[in-house]
Amino acid sequence: PRLWLTAADLPRLRSWAVDSNPFWKNGLKVAAAAGKQVMDNGSVPGSDPGHPGATQHPTEMYAQIFAFMSLVHPQQSVRDDYGQRARTLLMAVMNEAAKGAGSGRFRAATFSTYDRSRWHGEAFPLVVDWIYPRLSASDKATIRKVFERWVDENMNANTTGHNHPTLVGLTNDPKLVSDTRAVRWSAHNYYTAHM
Repeated sequence: PRLWLTAADLPRLRSWAVDSNPFWKNGLKVAAAAGKQVMDNGSVPGSDPGHPGATQHPTEMYAQIFAFMSLVHPQQSVRDDYGQRARTLLMAVMNEAAKGAGSGRFRAATFSTYDRSRWHGEAFPLVVDWIYPRLSASDKATIRKVFERWVDENMNANTTGHNHPTLVGLTNDPKLVSDTRAVRWSAHNYYTAHM
């Protein structure tokens, strides 16, 4: 793992995954177990409509907690189970999204730019990073295809009219800050999410 934590962090994080730690015992461990129940009863990804708005069981949120648990749980066999769960959920989304923008679950042209992306969008790159060794070459090719489309959608988003630098692709240039109104909008929630 390289995003938000590294392999060097894992021994310390695993040392905290003990029942004497209330955050672990009454928090993360409980949330992960509840997530397993939701997955095992088929609610995720089954009841996730895959649309760009709010949903009761966002698949990527569960994949993220499972991916994290695949790194920090103290028992290898349990880490492996969580890692497989994270992969299953991630690829359920990726395999649908790889079909391209269109109708169907996880395929809306605004899936990567609208509300759900702001609430849970960080989950996708984190899950990929945290379970990377568990992904096949084919998985990685599918993920790359989807991520490239999503990046393009974010670079050209038109959710609110204040979504990104107006000179798409320009970096490290004074033109990007020459319009003070545009600079003000760079703090907008969609603008920052699209970054």
